[in-house]
Amino acid sequence: MLKKKGLGLLAVGATAILLTGCGKSAKDTAVEFLTEQGSYNTFNIRKDEITFEDLELELAEPDVQLQMAASQIKDAKITTTTTIDLENKLTTLDGELKILGATIPFEGFMEENTVYYSMDSLKDILDAGDSFIDVPLDELYYIADATAGQYFKVDHETLKEMSAANNDGLEKLYEDEKLFDFDYFDGSPILANEIFAEYTATLPEDSFTKEKDIVSRIYTEEELENFLEFLGEYDEGKLEEDLDINFRKEFRKIKKELDKLDFSFELVMDTKAKTATYYFDFFIEDDDDSVTGQLKVARTFSNEAVDLKLPAKKNMITTEDITEIQERYYQESLTKITDQELDEELKKWVGYLDAEDFLRIYFDYYFTDKQNKKIEDYFAKNPIAKMTSVRGYDPKDTSDESIAKMEINVDILIMFEKIFSEYYKEIELFGIEHDAVTGAELRELRTTYVETIADQRESLRGLENEEIVDKALVIESLTSIRDECDDYLETNRSYYEE
Repeated sequence: MLKKKGLGLLAVGATAILLTGCGKSAKDTAVEFLTEQGSYNTFNIRKDEITFEDLELELAEPDVQLQMAASQIKDAKITTTTTIDLENKLTTLDGELKILGATIPFEGFMEENTVYYSMDSLKDILDAGDSFIDVPLDELYYIADATAGQYFKVDHETLKEMSAANNDGLEKLYEDEKLFDFDYFDGSPILANEIFAEYTATLPEDSFTKEKDIVSRIYTEEELENFLEFLGEYDEGKLEEDLDINFRKEFRKIKKELDKLDFSFELVMDTKAKTATYYFDFFIEDDDDSVTGQLKVARTFSNEAVDLKLPAKKNMITTEDITEIQERYYQESLTKITDQELDEELKKWVGYLDAEDFLRIYFDYYFTDKQNKKIEDYFAKNPIAKMTSVRGYDPKDTSDESIAKMEINVDILIMFEKIFSEYYKEIELFGIEHDAVTGAELRELRTTYVETIADQRESLRGLENEEIVDKALVIESLTSIRDECDDYLETNRSYYEE
């Protein structure tokens, strides 16, 4: 649908704009200005203002949430200031995001291999999104209060570990110890500006316009696609290799998935005022939905003497500090349980749960490290008593086809448990996500599940390998149970999505 692919394309478009720079003939002036942008000895401060000048949705079916999101995006504005201090090898990024009727300031520092981000913006982000988010934010507010005035410190190794844990495919970017190579930038053009300037030099002379100090050019969709190819071939393809991406291939993949895509952007450079303005126009259509708009980036360049300093060490925190803060929150807010009480709870679930299931339904309890180890060991010694069929019945789903393949009584138990296991797990996850169920209610749900399974096993004890009697009636019964479970889940989804 348009909703995800369209937003992905807008991100690609915004990245393409921000990667570009800006301007004796009109063409030569443009190329020279584009190259100048990349030299931090020429311009060490750049300010950006990013806005949607226009954004219109045409939807086949009304979608209040999507239309509201589009309205908020249309009214949003991002302003940023990037400052480079080559002598101290330090850069800063600060600015603010105006969205959802709120103003969210942000601030960060970057050394060669470490990033420092101000935690003060966390509370502003939570306040802005609180009415739009269905999950409890108490823990995040606790962290925001505990880290006010602090800077979150992350080095390249930590980023690499976080990337691998999230499986986002970006860990290769953090292989090099230098996240930001100041030696490279000292007197050298920034890579993306250098490439875009070289590409612009290949374009027709008469395609540029110049009036006094203003130089402008409209880049067509075909030219921007050609730039992606130029980008991929640059330096014998080293950039694509380093980033592990084929720019043109990825773009064409997005374009192919959409019914229609039209876009272009105009670059307007004021060589005297040292400003560049980018207008990215787009039209996207997919599945009878469409979005039309213009993204504007207004950039100003300057060069000033700066002497940047990092925040004091006492104001820096790490991932370990965040973990300790979370631990304090759990100790203060969750229910404590004694070792004896834990033993009694564990006995309820012998053969029916694993450690992960147990911790999920007891999410409102605080367990010590010793108790967590006990839970892990307990379920390792008491694994789930999985039913097996001598006929090899092992359904992968609860479809009509899978239900119809049952032959003996134990197959009934296997399918019955699969239906209820999937149902209860879905109810638990859904309830936690939407804050629609308490821990006590989850445990009651699980208790009902276990008692129901136990009753079914007991009713067929000693008859597990016998042929099913009245198979048609059994199939009808299991199909009905499955459908009722699905209907209940769908009713709840519809309620919370309205």
